[in-house]
Amino acid sequence: MPEPTYEHQYAARVLANDLSEAIGDPHLVVGPVDVRMADGHRYRSPDLVVLRSRYRGRPADPQNVQLVAEIVSPGGGDEYDQKMIVYAEAGIAWYLIVQETPAGYFAELYELETTSNKYVRHSATAPAGELDLPEPFHGTLRLRQLS
Repeated sequence: MPEPTYEHQYAARVLANDLSEAIGDPHLVVGPVDVRMADGHRYRSPDLVVLRSRYRGRPADPQNVQLVAEIVSPGGGDEYDQKMIVYAEAGIAWYLIVQETPAGYFAELYELETTSNKYVRHSATAPAGELDLPEPFHGTLRLRQLS
């Protein structure tokens, strides 16, 4: 897989800053880091991870992960299918997908529905919009800043 583009990395940094502000602790927003999946053998490395508490070592235990964020690369990826499935199977409560369009970045926030063990869309933005984050977060993602 090729390394991320400048735009991808810049978007990740801006999102990390907003998420750090939303949870009040910059030490809990990191990425990319390895997160162990439900089978205990595989792992994924989301663009950003919001942790419940600091940890050492790798991979991160999914029970310590509140949210994973993926920034869709040009040409797309498997953010809406395979990644969505494995993050849900791992029990990660929140999944954020951010994607660039000609009109600016937009975001979709998914919440894990525990009865079905599938993500349901909680909220979404228009391109270059703002996403107010629900509990346990306290903040806003300002997607206009990503462009």
